[in-house]
Amino acid sequence: MYVMHAIMSRALRREFDDRDDPVVEVEDPDGGGVLDVGGATSGA
Repeated sequence: MYVMHAIMSRALRREFDDRDDPVVEVEDPDGGGVLDVGGATSGA
């Protein structure tokens, strides 16, 4: 139950501390694009 609460709080950005997200997305320096993991694993 605690893990579910933690995941939902994180997804809804309802943390009690008011700070920026420490994880940031960066551009791929090689320009390789993205991988659709769902499509790759389902055979689509």
